Amino acid sequence: MPIRASLYVDDAVVFLAPIKEDVQFFANTLKHFGEVTVLVTNCFKSFVAPIHCENVDLPDILQSFPAMRCSFPMKYLGLPLSVKRLKRIHYQPLEDKVAGQLTPWVRRHVVSAGRAVLVKSVLTAIAIYYMTVLDLPVEVKKKIDALRRAFLWAGCDKVTGRKCKINWEQVCKSKMHGGLGILNLDKFATALRLWWLWDEWLHPDKPWVGLGTPCDDNDRDIFAGATKVQVGDGVRAKFWESPWLDGIRPKDIAPKIYDLSKKKNCSVRLALHDNFWTSQVDILQGITVQHLSEFVSLWERVSHVHLDVNTPDTITWKFTTNGHYSAASAYKAQFYGHTDTAMIPTIWKIWVPPKCKFFAWLAINNRIWTADRLQRRGWPNCNLCPLCKQVQESAAHLLFQCRYTIRVWRMIKDWLGLHDVHPSDWSDATSVKEWW
Repeated sequence: MPIRASLYVDDAVVFLAPIKEDVQFFANTLKHFGEVTVLVTNCFKSFVAPIHCENVDLPDILQSFPAMRCSFPMKYLGLPLSVKRLKRIHYQPLEDKVAGQLTPWVRRHVVSAGRAVLVKSVLTAIAIYYMTVLDLPVEVKKKIDALRRAFLWAGCDKVTGRKCKINWEQVCKSKMHGGLGILNLDKFATALRLWWLWDEWLHPDKPWVGLGTPCDDNDRDIFAGATKVQVGDGVRAKFWESPWLDGIRPKDIAPKIYDLSKKKNCSVRLALHDNFWTSQVDILQGITVQHLSEFVSLWERVSHVHLDVNTPDTITWKFTTNGHYSAASAYKAQFYGHTDTAMIPTIWKIWVPPKCKFFAWLAINNRIWTADRLQRRGWPNCNLCPLCKQVQESAAHLLFQCRYTIRVWRMIKDWLGLHDVHPSDWSDATSVKEWW
């Protein structure tokens, strides 16, 4: 009797055909196991969930295994489980759980830096558990982001745009790129989903392989860019989809030829045998100069490849030193190309209270509610600097341009003995970011 099982700690899911003899055999197996090990299965704490068993006499079949009957959708290990596509309502418990974590902290006098820590360690962590195995709908991620954003800027579960000092996309960048280091749910969900593709390659014998993954085309493109396949016997590597030509997929070298190919999922070994891949190009769809150029380019690369039947294909992750996948490296890779900043050594690594670091981060981004920014929005403000009464108040003026501020900096300079520092020269800087 074929049995497919999934084990997680002390939980087990067993898939059986709705055949009375198979269920009887399974029940007897559990019974004999309990007699030998004294680990008796309690049927009344077990559940039976039928899948497409509309025309089956379940009461008769389950006589030997009197477990509780349930139906899909259901929850398993705290996650919604269904044989069909999950709907928006099935993710409501996740949203309620995230919102419920805010209750003890709402209306508490928690500084912004403290709220940022709670957003990272509590609210985001709840969503990560779901994202590990599920592809959350866009609406759900937006709702969670709305809760995280509201608590960060206002300490509550709802907030208007006027209280959000910095764009949320900027906030969710790493500290190296000028953000606050709060996880971007979209990018981190992508990083987690890449594990499915990695594990599918390394363990093709796992029961779930072939049943589909939550990955989309964008995930597969990122996975191809993050990995390199070393071809041995050519059995595991896919000719078009795997990055086996110097870390590049043939479909990226010759996209138009890929579109004309009939068998897009064949292995490298099959494709190279007697140049099988060339015979699968459907030239009846029409050939242009671009098609010929791509074909020649791919032919030149492929013609130099020689397979080793005694060596299996291997895969390497490009963004770690050991060549193995990690969610952290997959997440960071999605920020490649963003401009680096000097905020880590100049703000986040400095020994000062967290609330001072948070204020410095806002000041560098020019997001302090000074008179110049309030006036642009038509809000009440003091207009002139309350210290010198001569220039409109701004972040740059308050921190290093006001004559009173410069006097304070000179006193600090003399106290510390910094003779090479001249605060009067700072007036040339036009922004806090430039001055910092």
